[in-house]
Amino acid sequence: MSLIDAHRLHISGGNFNHIAGHLNEYHIAGNLVQPEGENGINLLQRNINGDAFHNSEQRFPPPKCHPDTRISIQRSIQSWVEDGGAPSVMWLYGPAGAGKSAIAQTMAEKWAQRKTLAAAFFFARWRTGGSSGKTLFPTVAYQLHQGTHPV
Repeated sequence: MSLIDAHRLHISGGNFNHIAGHLNEYHIAGNLVQPEGENGINLLQRNINGDAFHNSEQRFPPPKCHPDTRISIQRSIQSWVEDGGAPSVMWLYGPAGAGKSAIAQTMAEKWAQRKTLAAAFFFARWRTGGSSGKTLFPTVAYQLHQGTHPV
């Protein structure tokens, strides 16, 4: 996900938590409920998966594209990110071992270096719960709040 198009994010339906600063507010049936004790960002941080960040030590060495390979795919992804009229989701698919994670890692590193990477999440079969989406949204939300990937 890139910061370039972050302003076009649309979410509808569901239950929402409004987190502002260190305040966690819940609106249930129109009534404001403020839990005692833990603030919102700490609650969020407790539920992230730091091993899924693009620069996690647990992913070392991460899969990456060899120099001068998959250039056309990388250009297509970069164009999609920069194109204001592009669809909201790009699906990168292929058989196991085709290089999907290597391409995603390479792009994440490029965007991180340019300080335009908003968030990244890498699933892994070897990680406990690594193929589960349970921590996906808290991890992405935490990264968006931090503005960068904390290590």
